Amino acid sequence: MDALVPLVFLLIFGGIAGLLVRSVVQQADRRNVAWAQVGHHLGLNVANATMFKPGRLAGRVRGVEVVVTTISKNSGNSNNSQNFTVFELHYPPSGPPVKLTRQRTFNSFFRRLTGGRDVIINDPVFDDNVIVDGADPLEIGRFLTPTRRMAVLSLLTSWDSAEVSNRSMKVDRRGIISDPQQLHGAIVRLVDMALLMSAPEEVDHALLLEAQGDLAQAAAELHTLNEAKQNTFTQKLEAEALVMMGERPAAEAILREVEATAPADPEVDGWRRVAGTPLPPPPSPPPTPAAPPRLDVGVEETIGDLFGGDRMGFETEERFSLAYRGRTVTWSGTVDSTRSFRSDSDFGSEPGTKATVHIGSLGDSRLVTSQVHAIVHLPADVELERNQEIEFTGTLVRVDRYMRNIYVSLARLT
Repeated sequence: MDALVPLVFLLIFGGIAGLLVRSVVQQADRRNVAWAQVGHHLGLNVANATMFKPGRLAGRVRGVEVVVTTISKNSGNSNNSQNFTVFELHYPPSGPPVKLTRQRTFNSFFRRLTGGRDVIINDPVFDDNVIVDGADPLEIGRFLTPTRRMAVLSLLTSWDSAEVSNRSMKVDRRGIISDPQQLHGAIVRLVDMALLMSAPEEVDHALLLEAQGDLAQAAAELHTLNEAKQNTFTQKLEAEALVMMGERPAAEAILREVEATAPADPEVDGWRRVAGTPLPPPPSPPPTPAAPPRLDVGVEETIGDLFGGDRMGFETEERFSLAYRGRTVTWSGTVDSTRSFRSDSDFGSEPGTKATVHIGSLGDSRLVTSQVHAIVHLPADVELERNQEIEFTGTLVRVDRYMRNIYVSLARLT
């Protein structure tokens, strides 16, 4: 009888081990099916995973070299290992050698203390959130155009373990992805970002128009780019511009296309939520008071709340809608540019004057990359000169997170 006890334990242990092996094999089979499906759709070579060898996808997607595999890493100081899906992409090199990673608390201080490098780009949001490791600050500054900075910030917000260079990007995502939609969506989004890192010039021009307050022309250029060569990142930029212009059904249609092309994108979910939120009624022309109204909300407070930090674009839009849209402000600033219009996609079909006014900066910096502007709708008979100091009262109607523009409608000089 005593001899049977070890045999029973052996059988139980063997049964449990058999179930575990069977579970591992089934998981590997499901993963192999999903990876084969994605590989076939994107034209990638597929190597199936086994108990002793990770799966692999490799090849080119729209000219970008893509490798997807899995690894195990130890978690901290423990001996427990965790699985990760690893995406590596290589694109034609441009600009100086540079490595871009997520900025973490005290990282920059300790890097400098220990001889590490963190180049300051003089873009406060970028500098606060990205470690820029390179030897040539001037060339790196030229390389990090507005489009590249936006792509890097978006990538590091979605995948904070990412590493980006002037020729490659790498992302480690926790867990082994067995959902074909998630895997397909991640590859497409990363390829689209890689293409912009390689050639951002056309998008840079659209962003320049947006920075100058010409939101309609910027959206039109982005639409032309997306019609010529679909890119989920620039489609999201176009949708964002349409949301800011109040063209929410058109933005929703674009976001549906992005979702179909690259599913499981949290940024798309956020913008769809914003696009589905009803707009408040347009503001009525303010009555002419005996004395001009005083400040309803401070400009420095507004700049810090909307642009300080690492909010995604849709999060800034949600914050603006919740706390600022429709509020009357009296702000002052310096005129950068002005033009008269008979009708304007931003401010309506009646004649008026559109002024770009520098109203402040992030922190104490006066550098171009940290400046914040108000795009101000003034009466048609207003005449302004560049560098003129003005004070105006108007209604907050829109915000542009990336260009740091705040749109002020139905304004008047005070």
